[in-house]
Amino acid sequence: MGFRTSTHAFNYPAGHPLEKWNAFGEFALGAPPGWGKGGHTHYGHNSTTDVSVIPAQSKHPVLTGVPNNFHAASWLYHVLPHYPVKGSTWLLMGKSVNPDKAAIDNPVAWTWKTAAGGKVFMTTLGHPADFNEEGFQRLVINAVQWTLDRPVQKKWAGKIEMNVPYRD
Repeated sequence: MGFRTSTHAFNYPAGHPLEKWNAFGEFALGAPPGWGKGGHTHYGHNSTTDVSVIPAQSKHPVLTGVPNNFHAASWLYHVLPHYPVKGSTWLLMGKSVNPDKAAIDNPVAWTWKTAAGGKVFMTTLGHPADFNEEGFQRLVINAVQWTLDRPVQKKWAGKIEMNVPYRD
């Protein structure tokens, strides 16, 4: 599973023996490869994202009980046109709210299989405030179950109170 900044988890300098890990997002998550050329971009730190279920995927187990539309504090990552990688299944789309430049809708959650056959769930959402959003909470719990090949529960106890302060 990957969240938001895991797409650019590493930033080794050119020539470093571990430089290949700069592309972690690409080979492990089907996401942009990280820092620099071909890496992540977004629509500004003052923007947020309106999220919607992609209708063709509404029956996907990861989307069980996830509202068709919800709002996330995350600023929208620009991953198109090269990501998510070929063979991924897009689950959610995001629309930037208050972007700092011209914005296009981009996928914000998808599934994929790695070259080694590993099951992957990736979301570019994951701002700390997103974890207070019930739709995002349900998405994450469903994704954990799905990734572990466990049944996704149809019943939901309801929003989880996080009680963890976040400061910018």
